[in-house]
Amino acid sequence: MIDRSKYIERDPLVAAGKPVFKGTRITVEFILERLAQGATAEDLVENYPGLQRTHIPAALTYAARSIWRGTGDGNDTDSYSRRPGVCGLRVAS
Repeated sequence: MIDRSKYIERDPLVAAGKPVFKGTRITVEFILERLAQGATAEDLVENYPGLQRTHIPAALTYAARSIWRGTGDGNDTDSYSRRPGVCGLRVAS
């Protein structure tokens, strides 16, 4: 599992508090939009100084966690493997 906290941060003074890649003003949202438009990781890294190859899977994981938790904040204090009943699995009591 990717530790997004190594790559992504929120600061109310940067990008209106949206999640950005550490040391940049590049938002996770922007990178996800570019990926959805068909950009490759190589395109993004080449065209956006400061963006690293490792930022791409961190952004995807952040988005997945945000949806999974329903929070929109990408926080993963729980992991999939520690949550009973995740992915349709029944857990005996």
